[in-house]
Amino acid sequence: MKSRSFSFLIFGSLLATSASVHAETLFVSNPLNNTIVKFTPGGVGSVFASAGLSTPTGIAFDSTGNLYSANDGNNTILKFTPSGIGSVFASVRIG
Repeated sequence: MKSRSFSFLIFGSLLATSASVHAETLFVSNPLNNTIVKFTPGGVGSVFASAGLSTPTGIAFDSTGNLYSANDGNNTILKFTPSGIGSVFASVRIG
């Protein structure tokens, strides 16, 4: 499946720093409330992930549908399976 990524800002109840379309579903990172929200083709939104997220600023997908989130707040990259199960993929110590 082909994924497309975007970076933009939406004012209102959702601040999006990164978005990606995967399998006809829009995934949006929201650093204001530390979530990744998914929107169906019909426009229905729901929280896809929140556990472990700390200022998510970028998202991307691999070829098997896993979502990766870069987190500025805790210097990690989290990996989420297509069903939303998260784990730390990488972490960086600063300083």
